[in-house]
Formats: sequence, C-alpha cells, structure tokens
Amino acid sequence: MLNLDEGIEKISSEMKKRRLIVFVGSGISIPDPSNLPDWDGFITEFIQLCKAIGRLLPPEVKETFNNLLLDAESRKAKDPLKVASVLRDYLKDLDKNRTVNVNLQQRFERWFSELFASRSPNHYHE
Repeated sequence: MLNLDEGIEKISSEMKKRRLIVFVGSGISIPDPSNLPDWDGFITEFIQLCKAIGRLLPPEVKETFNNLLLDAESRKAKDPLKVASVLRDYLKDLDKNRTVNVNLQQRFERWFSELFASRSPNHYHE
C-alpha cells in the first residue's frame, strides 16, 4: 500500500508519461450544454469505437476481437476499468504488430477530442 506522497509521485509520473487520464466529478458535466458522458456512457462509447475499428480488422483477428467485444459488453457494468484496459491493450498490440492498416492512436485521439473537447461548460462548472 502506498502512502499519500508515494501515491502522488506515482500518479504524477504516469501523467507525465501520458499514460493516465483522470476523471473527477460527480456527474456535473452531464447536463446541457456539456452533455458529457458519465463513466458508463464513456465505456459504451469506447466499445462502439472498438466495434468500428473491428470492422477494419483482417479476418485472422476479427473473430477473436469480436469475442472480446462481446465479453466487454457483458462486463462493462461490473468492471468498466478492466474492460477499457483490456480493449486498449489488445488494440495497442494490433497497432504495434501492424495488424490493422489504420493509425489507431490518431483515430483514438480524434474520437476522444470529438467526445470531450468540443463541449461547452454548463452552469455547474461556474
């Protein structure tokens, strides 16, 4: 178990490596005009992105990935962080091995920006 200072150091290190995204709040970003997803909505949107990417995969990995997506759908409510991590790691391996002819990092960044960056603050943010 880490103490507070060790925890802050570990989190800071991961953020500097761009390996950590912090989600903080209690749903204040859900109402208009922000319309940002809650955690469940984010996982659902991420699975939809993965399905779109899955349609681009070659046949030799498509069946395995589709099975992974089915498992993700059934487990997303119980263990959303694990679902997101497993899907991300699988896609990273495909990208690293050049299995898919799409820049997955660029596609994820575009999706993430469209999902979050274009939103406006709502009255709770003030």
